[in-house]
Amino acid sequence: GIIELNTDVEGPAGRLQAKIDGALQRPYIFDMPVSAFSFSGFLDGTKLQLPEFRHAGNSLVGRLNIDFGKPELPYDWYIYLKQFDARAVLGKFFADDPRNYAYLTAESTMSGQLKNFWKSRGELAFIDLKSKLNRNLGSRTTAIELNSSQTVRIDISPEKWAFEGNRPLKLHGDFFDLQISAGDNRLPDKLDLRMQGSIRLDILKSFTNLAETARGELVL
Repeated sequence: GIIELNTDVEGPAGRLQAKIDGALQRPYIFDMPVSAFSFSGFLDGTKLQLPEFRHAGNSLVGRLNIDFGKPELPYDWYIYLKQFDARAVLGKFFADDPRNYAYLTAESTMSGQLKNFWKSRGELAFIDLKSKLNRNLGSRTTAIELNSSQTVRIDISPEKWAFEGNRPLKLHGDFFDLQISAGDNRLPDKLDLRMQGSIRLDILKSFTNLAETARGELVL
């Protein structure tokens, strides 16, 4: 992508004051083009304050503060996704077909030190997910949905990343009934996620014509 900046700078070299307006134009995620990001804020000496950055019709809004005057780079952020188009994150297999969609609503707050990011504290909330994958198989078209509509919050701390109240993340669709729960997670050293539920085996019909008689259920 290309970063465009408009700044108005004043003050002595050691205590610069600046107003910043900018955009990240033509960005790519995993080789997939996405809409531009815009941001505005201030530079107060060594402190960068971006009280507003946004993407694609406010599907992503947030704020970011960083202090470049300290070696640990203390920071805090707030990010809110509202039906954010996540197709590019899922790769070309998913994003190349315009019939497919993946809309995510989520919220994140974090604070700590960028040089010791994994010791940060905050919260990540998954609020809503709606997704659909379409496939052409000869003369027929198939579709697979995977959705979640129950808010799940993840408490983040240096000690562990844990689902609030041990509440699992539930995913459902025509072929799925799944729950993801968290055990003893201490990122980045240890990831402990557990999945249980069921997947209907006739989902295979959505990927190949060789499984027309697929029946049954896979229990996890």
